[in-house]
Amino acid sequence: MSEKSNLQLRNLAASFKIPVKEKDMLSVESVSLSLSEHGLAKLDTQRGVKFKHSGGICTFLMKRGNSGWTVICTGTNSKRQIEIETEQLLKILHIELKEVDIKIQNMTFTARLSDLTEKIDLSLLNIQMKNTRFNKDVFSGLIWRPEGKGKTAIVFSNAKIVIVGVKSFEEAAHVLYNLKKEVRKILL
Repeated sequence: MSEKSNLQLRNLAASFKIPVKEKDMLSVESVSLSLSEHGLAKLDTQRGVKFKHSGGICTFLMKRGNSGWTVICTGTNSKRQIEIETEQLLKILHIELKEVDIKIQNMTFTARLSDLTEKIDLSLLNIQMKNTRFNKDVFSGLIWRPEGKGKTAIVFSNAKIVIVGVKSFEEAAHVLYNLKKEVRKILL
């Protein structure tokens, strides 16, 4: 599939766990206070602690659970950047882990359909394609949900596409390939 060359990774959402024994568990307030000395930290009693390291790219959301912390990270398109900033986060909190199992949860890609057309009639696509949603008064993009859970492509009239809900370049390329196949049937 030559679709990969058209895809640009824009954002990664990843998660990892920080296991902590109950007796060693820091309060949400104390974590927020420690982090605020090293960047922007916001305490949210419902969701946990939101943190962005000064000079960093990633934003972390830390949620306290029974056996430790679940951490969600977003804001970069590089897994290596997540690893670097995760190391910094753990250092600030004085937590030593032999290994951090960072799992990619979602990737956001952009692409273009400009090899097919420069302008797209989204109302026509909405009528002709399955699994679509489009209401120009509510949102300017056509939402297409192809096979598979969670995968979504948003198509704009200027032939730009946003693909979300995938966990790899290959999945995104597959969604883009199938979208182009559907659009080609209608437009050509």
